[in-house]
Amino acid sequence: ADGDSLIPVEGEGVLSELDVARVAVARRAIDENWAGKLTIAELARIAGLNRDKLARGFQSLYGASIGQVLS
Repeated sequence: ADGDSLIPVEGEGVLSELDVARVAVARRAIDENWAGKLTIAELARIAGLNRDKLARGFQSLYGASIGQVLS
């Protein structure tokens, strides 16, 4: 729940298995490019999700917002 792990925490949202994998792709991109300036729009493109679904899924799976993890 501290946002430091690639392993998702149990979430309340309903995401398909594919969506969970796509959110994990975004998380991996953040971890691999932590020194770069990634935007939510770029992460959504990388993951193949729209921005809202990525943001909701990220919060649900990792217990932190994308902005919190980016900072």
